[in-house]
Amino acid sequence: MGISALAEPTRNFGKYMLMEKVGEGSLGPVYRGFDPDLGRAIVVRTLWDGAKWNEKAEEIFFRECRSVAALQHVNIAAVYEFGKEEQAPYLVMESLGSNNLQSLITRKLAMSVESKLSIMIQVAEGLSYAHKNGVLHRNLTPAKIHLTSDGAVKIRDFAVADALAKHLPHPGVRYGVPIYLSPEQVQNKGCDERSEIFSAGTIFYELITYLHPFHDPNSNKALDNILQDTEIPTLEQFPDEPPGIWQILKK
Repeated sequence: MGISALAEPTRNFGKYMLMEKVGEGSLGPVYRGFDPDLGRAIVVRTLWDGAKWNEKAEEIFFRECRSVAALQHVNIAAVYEFGKEEQAPYLVMESLGSNNLQSLITRKLAMSVESKLSIMIQVAEGLSYAHKNGVLHRNLTPAKIHLTSDGAVKIRDFAVADALAKHLPHPGVRYGVPIYLSPEQVQNKGCDERSEIFSAGTIFYELITYLHPFHDPNSNKALDNILQDTEIPTLEQFPDEPPGIWQILKK
């Protein structure tokens, strides 16, 4: 998951073995696990104990899990199962390892433009498939785009946390990383497919240049840059990048 493991003994969770806790997601604790029946690594996400768990929340959780689990695409992380165990709602997902775009960007890994384009084409194909099936991601960030050992790109964590936001602890918190949200999301307005194109474009720019297009040491100014449609540095600052890329990113 790209997060240092938190020491915790192996224990059983239904039919699954929880090997170690790897962090706290927006839904709650995240565990690296193992499915002994199928002999494969998994990730188990369990809901916060402090969530306002009631029939409505349960209905939303299972509805969103059902929608995401129905997405069968090579560029989308698979959801294997969801349910309740010991009264704890949970979601079992494909294990993707720690090689994601966030780590790649942080390390400024040397890559050809063609390789970066291939990554973003796969991201676009995964998002397009989800959108055609009525599912929005709502919180696309580089950390949620993984590169597998066989070269495939997979997007994880579609929609569920956003749909449950009012039922999670600290409901006033905006779920998502603000500098990757679209202007309407920053303003807590509704979003649609165009919002995710904006987020994907922001990530594409950062992957190409290793510089966030709206970056500012002052986080509030960074959000202002998003809201004010600030002009982003292109050819004049990055003359070695193919000129055709800028038209794609500006659009």
